[in-house]
Amino acid sequence: KSKSKKRKEDKKRKKKKKKRKKHKKSSLPGAIDQSQYGKYGIKRREDFYNMRDEFEAWMREVKNIAEIPGGANNRDVMEYFDTYCEDYNTATLPEKYYDLRRWELKQRQKEEKKLSKKRAKLRSRLPLDDEKQAREDRKAEQRREEILKAHALLTAVDKEKAAAMREQELLRRKMKLLFDTGQYEEARKIQDRLRAGPK
Repeated sequence: KSKSKKRKEDKKRKKKKKKRKKHKKSSLPGAIDQSQYGKYGIKRREDFYNMRDEFEAWMREVKNIAEIPGGANNRDVMEYFDTYCEDYNTATLPEKYYDLRRWELKQRQKEEKKLSKKRAKLRSRLPLDDEKQAREDRKAEQRREEILKAHALLTAVDKEKAAAMREQELLRRKMKLLFDTGQYEEARKIQDRLRAGPK
């Protein structure tokens, strides 16, 4: 290698090392990044039934509790759910526990990708006729497109859900403020709107 290339590589390495040190200093152990709060939405006890699949997976895999006794009526279960909500709201859970269906879809996509790579390797070793190869390629492409469409649909729905949850949170705060300031009529209108649910 030439000396100028070596110098450039050394500079890059030093910059990366400096960045890592700077990042380590800025983050305190155990501290939560406040900019991440509500990244995936804000969950409360009222969301127990909407998040049941994710919560049950979290209970099984993180807390090692196989079955949830009594559902939302059990006090211990609700304490666990409060812990889950706290982790959810602060975005400290593994990706799987925010949206189980989306995570499973990603896993299937990864497996499909691995399988298609293995198939491609095998195909390259075996002589196949051109028509059969073209048919298999078309089928694989169709499967990939279906997966991408499903993923796009899920993403759009989740963005809408998060926006609706943020709006409801703002309405709750406004309602509390109106009650606190004695504007009961306006507060009750917002309360009725919240009870009606998202439009």
